[in-house]
Amino acid sequence: MPSSKNFPYLRHANGAQHKLLELPRSGADSLALEGLVAACSPATFGKAYQNNPTEGADVLDPSYRKALNVDAAKFGVTINLAELGILAEVKTLMAPDSADIRAELYKLNIHQAGDFFKAHVDTPRSSNMLGSLVIALPSVHEGGQLTVEHAGQQQTFDWSLTELPNAPLLQWGAFYSDCKHEVHPVTSGARITVTYNLMAVKPTLPVLKGVSPASLALRQVIEEALETPGFLEQGGTLAFGCQHAYPHNSDAFLKTDFKPQLKGADACLFAFAEDLGLSVDVKAIYKDSEDNYRIAADYIGSSFGVEYEGMVDNEYEYDYEEDGCYGVVLDNGAQKREDLIWCHEIGHGEIKEVYLHYGNDYSNSCMYSYAVILIEVPTAAILLQR
Repeated sequence: MPSSKNFPYLRHANGAQHKLLELPRSGADSLALEGLVAACSPATFGKAYQNNPTEGADVLDPSYRKALNVDAAKFGVTINLAELGILAEVKTLMAPDSADIRAELYKLNIHQAGDFFKAHVDTPRSSNMLGSLVIALPSVHEGGQLTVEHAGQQQTFDWSLTELPNAPLLQWGAFYSDCKHEVHPVTSGARITVTYNLMAVKPTLPVLKGVSPASLALRQVIEEALETPGFLEQGGTLAFGCQHAYPHNSDAFLKTDFKPQLKGADACLFAFAEDLGLSVDVKAIYKDSEDNYRIAADYIGSSFGVEYEGMVDNEYEYDYEEDGCYGVVLDNGAQKREDLIWCHEIGHGEIKEVYLHYGNDYSNSCMYSYAVILIEVPTAAILLQR
């Protein structure tokens, strides 16, 4: 995507001095780039403790992450995301229905030859964190591809440049915060990226929906089911496990409007259920792990919970960790809500890895958890009256 008129500038602090670096760089300004590198620090990453996923620390481990970075307080960049249309496109693709997006400058990262970052997920900064925006500044390098993975789907961003562009050029990618991603090794040159945290915020004015709920095939399936004689004549609840994990920082989060935090397919499902005039809600889920001594169980929670490996859940007792979720049993083999129809499983395969390797700095103020969208289907008699 072309920038407005000029190549972007970086302003960074190197000791007590402030330096200005215009990109793309050429051989003539190699000293300026060296000054930028000198202003950086070795990049750490957050790692949760195996025996307690809610606690962890920043780790400097070049076998897992090898890169340099600068905190937002120590640099600035002349990139106008709104003017370039980047924020508008990100909102259309990532939060089409109910949320505006605010981009908060977070880090400048430099990956030189041999640098990389193994698979990880973003550190959740707050309960309204939606994802990350990564902008590749024009700089000659090879390698350093960014691979993003979620629910078996993979997307690779390759921003390599073998020569400097003649016109202003910015390449970028955005993804949800719970998506697993990695930076492959840089083979030559210097890969320079600026990262923004994408925060979901409530719109101050009504906005047009970026995606029409009627365009989704699932909406049509549910609509046809509601019109089919004999379908849930006595009514019931359709349960859709959310396809994304959601950050939270306290039980009070559930007492606020959860809808603006919904992502992608979850947001669209919620939107078209409302559009069909159905009662719809989103709830926290605590999902226990299954082994030889416990039964896998799902609970609607009054608070968010974390998936732990060391829980006891047997016929004699329920022993929850402190941060476990206390709630209503959905299905544990013996107890089951007969009116509940599971249409999609909860969560995705990467959820366990969320607690082991965070991206960038560690934070225990937020964590990721499961959620479920519950759509109430009225009785056939009530539907006929519509």
